[in-house]
Amino acid sequence: MYRLTVDDIKKRLSNYSAIRVELDNLEDRLERLKSEETLPPMRPNSGSKPTGGTGDRQERAVIRRMEYEEQHGAEIETKRDELRYIEGLINNLPDPMERLVLRIRYTGSDTAKPMPWREVAMAIYKDDSDSKMLAIYRLHGKALKSLQNVIHATE
Repeated sequence: MYRLTVDDIKKRLSNYSAIRVELDNLEDRLERLKSEETLPPMRPNSGSKPTGGTGDRQERAVIRRMEYEEQHGAEIETKRDELRYIEGLINNLPDPMERLVLRIRYTGSDTAKPMPWREVAMAIYKDDSDSKMLAIYRLHGKALKSLQNVIHATE
């Protein structure tokens, strides 16, 4: 049986933000396609060229959404599963500080990358001095080891 290394775990955690951004984009596109299905029909005097009846437009919108779901449905579910898995692992850590450092670093970023270390230190300690940065690195290392233990306990 393959035992995940700390580097393997760190790589999965580091991918969390990018996966979340990707998933958000896929889900936003799906919502836009769904909303196109319910757009009101164009008025005949609007100056627009008629492209067929309202039913045709709605039918095309439904077909586009269904095709999109067929193409991306499994990908969306796989990404959701990965995010839930990572969140569940973090939730199972017994130490609240370890949970906090991992959540802030990996799941709390608004970008496709983990939160920068200085911002993590500021979020936890309200200080990014060298001593607090070292404390963050130690806490993070301890959290990764604990996460490794959680993973192996559930296998």
